[in-house]
This record gives sequence, structure tokens and C-alpha cells, in this order.
Amino acid sequence: MGKGLDTRGRIAIAICSRGLIHSRTMEAIDEAIYRAALPRARKFYTHDLSIPDAQNEVTERALAWSPEYLLFVEEDNGVPIDVFDRFTDADVQFVDYPLHNGQHAYERENGRVVFCGMGCLLVRSTVFDRLSRPWFRADLAFAKASNGRLIPNGENLGNVYGKQDIYFSWNLQNAGIDISVVEGCVADHYKVLGYGESGSNAGAHRIHSITFAKEARR
Repeated sequence: MGKGLDTRGRIAIAICSRGLIHSRTMEAIDEAIYRAALPRARKFYTHDLSIPDAQNEVTERALAWSPEYLLFVEEDNGVPIDVFDRFTDADVQFVDYPLHNGQHAYERENGRVVFCGMGCLLVRSTVFDRLSRPWFRADLAFAKASNGRLIPNGENLGNVYGKQDIYFSWNLQNAGIDISVVEGCVADHYKVLGYGESGSNAGAHRIHSITFAKEARR
């Protein structure tokens, strides 16, 4: 697995949000930072931006701070409290989390990760120097070749939700950069079941933990 993550340098926490962030997401990040006693961690946020503009913009600002690593955390994910202890020195490291259908947020074939989500994704900052820009796109469709690699299928998706993580995985693949999975580690994933009633003191939002409700453990 290699040596552990050197946490003495700058670590940018890039929180990919379209404007609303779960309080549980923020608490999990802060608890992980506190537990690891990170001396130089800084959080970066996006506001009023859609996918993939939010991902590109927060990356741009985080890199301007000259961090050693960027930890991407999506607005509805809860990082494990010991996540910084589990990271190694690999360039790109993914922490799994369950999707709404209970499946894993990545796919692996022939021992290699084909693609992964961005709910909890650590990337060494120098990786971005090797990738084509924009780093994230959401308008391209991909298929899998016989060797399990991603290939563009020529279709333009237009304004379809998500897909920026598939494009980023393909971008990494083209640069010859592998994605490592942090084994035995699962991030939480939240879903809003109902919003609190406006004007009521009892108007708390009802949040569902997909991870623990489905016992999604590898």
C-alpha cells in the first residue's frame, strides 16, 4: 500500500456544492481534521454554480493556495473520521460510498478502477498539471472498451445531471494515472427525506443515511 499520507503539508478540502451543504458533511470534515491534527488544512467552497462549473472553479481556487493535496468532498458525503490515517502516498485515492441504488460508487475491472465518484476523492495537486482542461466536463458520454478502459462514444449529452466524475476518471486514464481505492473504508452518503415546514419551530429537515441504512460495507 505504500507509506501513509504526509499530513504536514497543505491539504485543501474542496467542497463541491451547488449552494447547499449538509451539516453532517461539515461536521465529518471538521472531526477528521481535528483527529488527524492537520496543521495546514483549509476548506474551499462553491456557491451558485452548477455541475461541472462548481468542480472546475473550486479546483482553480484551491490550487492557487499551492496545496500538496486536494480532498474533494461532495455536499452530501460524510468522510470517515480516520480517513487521513487511511490514505497512502498514491496520487489519486477514492473512498467508496453507496449510491441511492445501493451500488458502489466505483467500478473495477481487471484489477484497475475504471471510474469512481467524487464524494470523497483525494488527488495530489501535481496531477492536475498532467490533465487536459477543463478538468471536469459533464456533456460527454462514454462506453467501456473490451479492455475495460473508458472511451468516448461520440455522443454529446448536453445538460445531463452528473457525469463529471466519469469524465475526470477518463482524464486520469489518458494521463496514465491510476485510481486507488482505500480498502475497508466507507464514507457516509446522505439523502433528504423531507424538508422542515417553514414557520415552525419543529421544522427540522429529515436526513437519511444511505450508508448505514443499507449497511453498505465491503
